[in-house]
Amino acid sequence: GPSPQTRPRPFPAHWGEPPRKQTRDYRQWPGGYGAGSGTVAKWIQAKMDADAASPVAVSSAAPPSDEVSSAAVPLPGGGELDSWEDFDLAQSSGDPPPPMAEGPN
Repeated sequence: GPSPQTRPRPFPAHWGEPPRKQTRDYRQWPGGYGAGSGTVAKWIQAKMDADAASPVAVSSAAPPSDEVSSAAVPLPGGGELDSWEDFDLAQSSGDPPPPMAEGPN
């Protein structure tokens, strides 16, 4: 088994701070993050679920499906976005959306 010297992995930076108000119970946290309050266990699980559901977070566990990889390809000519997922990817990439140009000026 793991030795007592094994340090639990730190929380990802984009999760922010764990909740300050915590219950006084003690349990194993999901994701190998250690153990402690059940409040933090729920917080970790919620963050892990959010990361898994987010198209921006790339999980090394699951290979990207064809649907996601094809949706991530920007359309030439600044065409309309097909779905909210495309919109989400465009917004979170940090680049402004392409201007809707009618033709060459």
